[in-house]
Amino acid sequence: MNIFKRLFRIGKAESHSSLDKLDDPIKSIDSKELNGMFQEAEVELDNYRERLAGMKKGSEEATALSKEITKYETELKTLKARAKVSKATRNIKK
Repeated sequence: MNIFKRLFRIGKAESHSSLDKLDDPIKSIDSKELNGMFQEAEVELDNYRERLAGMKKGSEEATALSKEITKYETELKTLKARAKVSKATRNIKK
């Protein structure tokens, strides 16, 4: 789940945008690359969902994977929203 780690790092930087001295990776990445990263994350989530579907329901491993998938889905939605806000902010500043 390396793509998630990278996306979360971008999200953390965006959440600290009030601190101008910090490097803001989400602003330095063009929207095509960011969208590509989001698509990679969606594909990876789909792979984990398929893996979960093949597991025995109620098992500890299935429960843990389900919780992790939910966590990553929520984080991905948040990051997409932050990217939209960042893009809108850049457009306004132009």
